[in-house]
Amino acid sequence: MADRIIKPDSGNDVVVQNNAGTRKIEVTNSGDVEVTGDFKATTVKATNLKANDGTASLEIADSTGDIGFSGNTNLKFKLPSAGGIFESDGSTEILTESSGSVSLRNVNNVYQTTFLERTTNGLDVSGTTETSISSETFVNKKGGSSLYIEVFFQVQVGRVSGGAGDTGLRYADFRLYQNSSTVTQNATSGFGTEIARRIAGRQSDNSTTVQASYVPVCIAAECTTNGSANQNNLFSITCTGSGSLTRTELFCTSAFPIIFKFTEIA
Repeated sequence: MADRIIKPDSGNDVVVQNNAGTRKIEVTNSGDVEVTGDFKATTVKATNLKANDGTASLEIADSTGDIGFSGNTNLKFKLPSAGGIFESDGSTEILTESSGSVSLRNVNNVYQTTFLERTTNGLDVSGTTETSISSETFVNKKGGSSLYIEVFFQVQVGRVSGGAGDTGLRYADFRLYQNSSTVTQNATSGFGTEIARRIAGRQSDNSTTVQASYVPVCIAAECTTNGSANQNNLFSITCTGSGSLTRTELFCTSAFPIIFKFTEIA
C-alpha cells in the first residue's frame, strides 16, 4: 500500500485539530510532535521519556525492560498522602506512607525496631514465690516473623528488713515469658512459655545491717510472632527470690526506666 504524505509549505508546521481548535496534534518545522489535550493510547512504545525541559529522562531498554534514569542523582517517587506501593495483586502492601512516616511490609528485611519504656509501677518482691514484675505488648507487622527482644532494668537485691540468720548466697531469678493472655503485675501464675532467664544477686552475709546490691539486668531472647500480622504479642518478666529472706526491688522511674527493645525481622 502506498503511503500518503501530508506535508506543509517550507517553514510551516502541520496541525491536525478538532473543530473548536482546543485539541490538536502539531508537527513543528523543527521536527517535534506536540499534543494539546489528553493523549490516550493502549500501548506507547518509547526508548526515552523526558522531562519537558529535557534535563532528565527515564530510559526503557529493549528486550530486558530495564528502566534507567539520567539527569539526576536520585530517583524520586512521590506518593499521594496515605498512599503506597503494592504487589501485583493490588492488596499486599510493600511500602506505605502515613503522616510523613514510611513503613515497609511483607519484605525480607527488618520490619521495625521499637523501644517501649516504662517509668511507673516499681515493685518489691520478697521470698521464693515467682511473681510477675512487668509486662509489655508488641504489635507485629508480619505473621510468623522472627522477633528479637532485649529488656533492660535495674534492681536492688538484698535481705528482708531485720532478717538475720540467712547466710546463703542471695540472688533473684528473672524469667522472660511469651504469653498467650495478659499477665498483670503481681500475678503468681498463668505465665506462658519461658524464652529467657537471668540471675542477679550478691554474696552472703548474715548481718542485718549489710547493704544491698544494685544490679543492672539485661534479658535477651528470640521468638516467633503471632501467625497473623498486626496482632498483640504479650510478654512478661517474673522474679523469684533465692530464699525466704531475699528481697528484690525493681526500679521503674524516669531516671531508671524499664526498657523493652523489640526488633522484628524476616
